[in-house]
Parts: sequence; C-alpha cells; structure tokens
Amino acid sequence: MGGVKLLDAAGTEITLRSRKVRALIVYLALAGVPHGRDTLATLLWGDRLDAQALQSLRQALLTLRKGLGDSADSVVQSDDKRVALNTAEIRIDAIQFEELAHSGSLEAAAAIYDGDLADGLNDVSETFDDWLAAERLRLHELAGDVWTRLGEQRLQASNFDSAIDAGRRLVAMDPLREPGHRLLMSAYSAAGRRADALQHYATFAETLRDELDTAPDPQTQKLAERIRSDERPGDAEPVDWQPTAFPDPRPLVDRPSIAVLAFKNMSGDPEQEYFADGITDDIITALSKSRMFFVIARNSTFTYKGKNVDVRRIARELGVQYVLEGSVRREADYVRITAQLIDATSDKHVWAESYDRELADVFAVQDEITQNIAASVSPEYVSAEVRRARGKEARNLDAWDIYLRAYWHLSRFTKEDNEEVKRLCRQAIELDPRGAGHYGLSAIAHAMDALYGWGPSRGESLGAAREMAEAAVALDDRDARALRALGIVAMYERRSDEATYNFRKAIDLDPHEAENRALLGYTLGLAGEGRRV
Repeated sequence: MGGVKLLDAAGTEITLRSRKVRALIVYLALAGVPHGRDTLATLLWGDRLDAQALQSLRQALLTLRKGLGDSADSVVQSDDKRVALNTAEIRIDAIQFEELAHSGSLEAAAAIYDGDLADGLNDVSETFDDWLAAERLRLHELAGDVWTRLGEQRLQASNFDSAIDAGRRLVAMDPLREPGHRLLMSAYSAAGRRADALQHYATFAETLRDELDTAPDPQTQKLAERIRSDERPGDAEPVDWQPTAFPDPRPLVDRPSIAVLAFKNMSGDPEQEYFADGITDDIITALSKSRMFFVIARNSTFTYKGKNVDVRRIARELGVQYVLEGSVRREADYVRITAQLIDATSDKHVWAESYDRELADVFAVQDEITQNIAASVSPEYVSAEVRRARGKEARNLDAWDIYLRAYWHLSRFTKEDNEEVKRLCRQAIELDPRGAGHYGLSAIAHAMDALYGWGPSRGESLGAAREMAEAAVALDDRDARALRALGIVAMYERRSDEATYNFRKAIDLDPHEAENRALLGYTLGLAGEGRRV
C-alpha cells in the first residue's frame, strides 16, 4: 500500500509518470468490475464528458499497455465500451490486506499496510479525489482495527516489546485517538516500564489540553490511576478502537432516537454469538420499520460490541436519546433474554425486563421488547403499529436459526464460508419456503461468487444470484433486504438504472440502514452520476 507502484512479474517497478494513469490503475484495481469508458473519462477528466476526455482516456490506456509490455493483453481487458483489469493476473496489495484482515491473519495484514492508499496521488479530479479520500479512510480504519487486535494479542502473549510497537504505530496513525494511547500505556506498564506509561499519559494529556482544550476520557484516566497504584494492567478495561466515533456530540433528531447495542452472549459458548447477534438484528429491523423511530443502523452500533464504553458516551457520539442493551443466554430448548432501555440524556433507566421462555417463543419476546420501547418512549403511540410493521407471516424457528448461522458465515468473506452460506440457505428454504430473507441471503452469496471468482463462472453465479433475488422480492416486495439483494445483482450486472431503483426502494422502506445508501452512492458513482445521490 502507500504510494502507487506497478511491478512486473520479476518485481521490477514499471515507471508510470502520468498522474491520470496511476489513478486509472488504482480505480480499476479496487473496483474489480469492468467500467464504461464514459464513466472513466468523466471520473478522471472532469464532470463533463467530451471527445477530449475520451481521447485522454485512450492515451492513458496506451501508456498503461506500453508499460506492461507483453503482459498487457492478459492484464488490461477492454473493448469499445468497457475497460477492466484482470484481477486474476495481478496481485493487488490493498485487496490482499483486506482479505487478510477479515480472515484474522493480523501479522500478515499489518505487514502490508504501510501508509495511506495511493499516498501522494492527489488533485486528479474532484470526483476521483472524493472517491480516493473515502477509500483511504476505510482502509485506514481497518488498519487501526488490525493493529489494535494485534497489540492486544501480543500483550496477552507477554510479547511486551511487540505490543509497545503496536501501540506506537496506532498513536502515529491517529495521535488524538485514545485507544492507541491506552494500548501503549498498558504495554509499557506490563513490561515493567510504569514511568514510561505515566510519562506518556502526561504528555498526551498536555497535548489534548493545548490542542483541543479538553482532557483524556474517563477510561484513559482510570487506566492511568491503575498504573499509578501498581495494579496489574491485565485488570484494566479492554482497549477499544472506535473508528466511527464522533469527536463532538451529534444533534438529536426530532423523533425518538434509539441505538440498539449488540446483546451480550451469556451462554458460555462462543458459537452462540451468532444467536445473540440475530436477536439484536431482529429488534433493530422491527424498530426501523416504524417511521415513528429514528434507529441507528446495525453497522454503527456493532462498532461498540465487546467494548466497555459508557452508554452516555455512545449516545453522545451517535446522537441518540435512548440506548437499548441486553443479553441472551441459550440453554437447550430455553432462552433467557434481558433488556434495559436507558434515557442517556438523563442517565435514567426507563425500564428493564427479563424473559425466561421456551426457545420457540423467541419471536414473541422480540415483539414484547419492541412493544415496551414504543409504550415507554411515546405512550400516545399505538404500539400495535409495531406489530403491523413486522408483518403477519408465521416464522419458522429452525429456519431462522439456520439463517443466522448463514449470515455469520457471510461476514467472513472466504470461499469456504460462502459455500456454507449457500448450503445453509438451501436448508432454511426447505424448512421455510416463504422466508424472503433466506432467498435474499443466498442471492448475495452467489453475487459474491461472481465478484471474487469463486463460482464456476461469473455468468452462472450472477444468474443464480438473480434467480434467488427475484424469488425473495416475489415473496415480499416490502422487505428491504430482498430489494437490496436484487439491487446488488443488478449492480454487478452493470444495470445501474435497475440497481438504483431497488436501492432507493430499500432506503424508503428502511431509511436508517446505512448500507442501502452506500450501495446507492456506489452505483451512481460507477454510472458517472455521483451528484444525483
């Protein structure tokens, strides 16, 4: 990563002096799909498409082919309308970094990330610069997560010098973010260097005071106190990396605003994590379907999963008044779910409840929780609307459980896990043929086969994805996830109008799901219509 380098098979750098050519390589390499010449010309040579921009693109492609020499035909695939890089013929370090990070190969991932993506490549065009800034931020945050997890692993393994190195890297990446400083302080203390830990804290506190006129947050202060009192650093609260946290409080919206935190798995079995996540996800979905509530998307609230962060801070960072948190304990055919709703603005518990039920009643418990929220937050609201928002279809517990397992495998982004997603979805469909979500998840798995080349062929994978997505929408055209799946397939098939239509419908049905908006923006960007978002 870092700067843009193009190497031949022998590892010799191919010199490409043109800024536009380097930008073209970066964009095609990360996109992974063919792009229209019109789109690329507009992206790199301004907002207006004209003959001069198209000629400049042709010249850039000629320059790239000349630099690649004999391998040009196998690497650059183009015709009169589209251009793509054959990613099977080249190694792209940014993509390799992401794959290693998501698979848990932290040491290998950390070795690849050595600076911002395409460092030094600036002032190409306004549209390209905006795209590159977003990609840099995304990879930068992923690198922070990698180094945090790697540092914690090293600390637990008593590799103190290596943990210190990880902490220093985090501090260098984001000098004002506190998790990196806490990791470094913990590593210093564990290595017997308490004076260095306290000196680092004092220097950091002075920097915050001088630059931001503030003090370290309570978690960092408590860690410093523990080090002063010579408590073991292992007793400290876990180090957390929060790339999506906001430095200043966000304004509240004009509707009841709620963040549903990931429910804790109290079963004593890590393999039940998927079940607790599924309970949380269903509650978020149920609340989101009612326009009465402003519900923070799952992607944002799950950032705090497994981290010891005060709910008032979470509410402030996400801009919500209410926070719902809870736990799930599953034992044989029984389940215990606890939940509590907190008004974070006043730091008061609105209600708390514990449910001991047979596993078959889990859906009823989810509905009770959403009803309690509706009744507590807005008593004048007719809570039956929440029930109507969830739909009237009967739900099959076994199929739902299998679906949750499939969803967990989907997030692992490997060929083997993707095969397991499709297998589990087939099981869920056999048990519950009218469950739109099972078809939609299967559609996304087939689409991933097409994207990563995991299937027998791109065309066959996309065909299967479309079949599953269309079945999902036929079963429930008010299911935002089913519409999202159909939009993803259309996007991969480069039918931007159809993709845009489905993503907009998904946003209308579930306006709080950030992924729908991100996919819409990406689709419009690929079509050269980014300003229509």
